[in-house]
Amino acid sequence: MHITREAYDLTPLLIKQGALTLWGIPLTTWIENGSVHHLYQLNNFYADMCFDEKSGRLAYISTFSHLHQLVPCRGRKPSF
Repeated sequence: MHITREAYDLTPLLIKQGALTLWGIPLTTWIENGSVHHLYQLNNFYADMCFDEKSGRLAYISTFSHLHQLVPCRGRKPSF
C-alpha cells in the first residue's frame, strides 16, 4: 500500500493503527513515562504509535519524515 505522510495524517486514528499493523515495518519498541511506543516505517516516513502502559489504549500516532525528528529520551533502551 502506498500512502503519503500527508494523506496518512488526515486519516482517523484507528485506520492509522490498522495501516501500520498491516503494512508498516516494525523498527523498535520502548517504554517511556508510562507509555509504550512502537516505531514503524511506512513507505517513506516513520510513525510512533503510543499506547498507555496501564490501560493498553492507543493514545496517539505521530509521524516523522526523518528519524532525527524523533527526540531521544535519556535512559531509553530500545529493543531491536
